[in-house]
Amino acid sequence: GGAATAVAVAALVAVNVALPSPRPSTTVSLGMAMMAPADRTCTWPVQDRASDVSIFLAPDSTAAQRADLQAALGADPLVRDLRFESREAAYARFKALWADSPDFVASVSVDSLPAAFRVKLVEPSGYVEFAARFLDLPGVEQVVGAACPGPTR
Repeated sequence: GGAATAVAVAALVAVNVALPSPRPSTTVSLGMAMMAPADRTCTWPVQDRASDVSIFLAPDSTAAQRADLQAALGADPLVRDLRFESREAAYARFKALWADSPDFVASVSVDSLPAAFRVKLVEPSGYVEFAARFLDLPGVEQVVGAACPGPTR
C-alpha cells in the first residue's frame, strides 16, 4: 500500500544520502538501490571483500563500450561468472523484488534502471583491485560490490 511505498522510498533515499563514498563503492543511486542483489542475504555495498559485483552502465553507454567491457570482464582472471542484465531484465527483477509495493513499482520505469554486468568473483579478497580496473572504463557508471554467503568456488 501507500505506507509501504513511502517507507521503501524513504529507505532508498536514506541509502542514497547516508552511504560513505570512498572508491570503489561510491554512493548508491536510487536506481542502483532499487537493483539490490536478488539474494536478500547479501550485504551491500561493501568496501573490500565482495563475492558479487554489479557494474552499472552509464545511460549513454554505447554498444561498442558494452562489448569492450564484456570482453575485458570475460578475460579477467578474477571473474568466475559473468552475465549481462539489460534494463528490461533489471526492471523485471525489480518488479519481483518489490511485488508487495505495487504503487512503488508503478512509479518506476524501465528507463529508470541501468543495465549492468553481474559478476561473481573467484576470490572476494580481489574485489578492490578488480573494481579499480573497471571503475573508470568508458561506459561504466558505477561498480558496487556485495558480500553474499555461500561457497566462492
